[in-house]
Amino acid sequence: MVTRLSTLITAVLLVLGTEVWAGPNAGAAILGEAGVIVKTIDCTMLSTEWCDELVPVIPSPGTRNYVAVYVGRAQTQDPLSIMQVDFGIEYTPAYEVTLLGYEWNGCGVPYFVYPTETWPASGSGISVVWTTPQTGFVVLVGWLEVNVLTGYGPALFYLGDHPQRPAQVLDGNLNVDLLIGPSAVSHNGAPGWNQGCNPGDPVQVKPVTWSRIKAQYGP
Repeated sequence: MVTRLSTLITAVLLVLGTEVWAGPNAGAAILGEAGVIVKTIDCTMLSTEWCDELVPVIPSPGTRNYVAVYVGRAQTQDPLSIMQVDFGIEYTPAYEVTLLGYEWNGCGVPYFVYPTETWPASGSGISVVWTTPQTGFVVLVGWLEVNVLTGYGPALFYLGDHPQRPAQVLDGNLNVDLLIGPSAVSHNGAPGWNQGCNPGDPVQVKPVTWSRIKAQYGP
């Protein structure tokens, strides 16, 4: 059963095109949150019900910080039902992030992950596929443990497009929706932000590119 499911998932990842982007998860956004790791941190502790509870700013430099990844939508709409999410990460050189152990702490089980070869290096991506729908207005995908070194200027950690495909989600019927984004987790004066949480946020047809964000906020 696992082999058959794995084969189906791989096939879906390979053949998905960009033909129709309208499904039950339309309007969902890729979201980031940051914070300091405490002894009891885990997926249960990081779970949230509402987008506006997420704080995309690392409060202080040092070891044992985290960047968590979510998919969320305003609570004025219907809850999400997600079976797969594809996204990428990129961080500025000034961030000097050390990803400890190259470990992805996935949330929601059972699930499969399909990381790119260099994951989680800057510019890499991952696909997370669950065997049962993940529901709610905010779905916690997983988190990374990071070090933020002192002595560097404003820094941004972007969540956005997968290197081989747009940032996107699939439901159980393989309907595909683009994710609004990117979002950015910040430190030391850089503007951390999330998009798509509030009904008043501008809705984008496609995610903006890394280069456009960098041009706006600096390297």
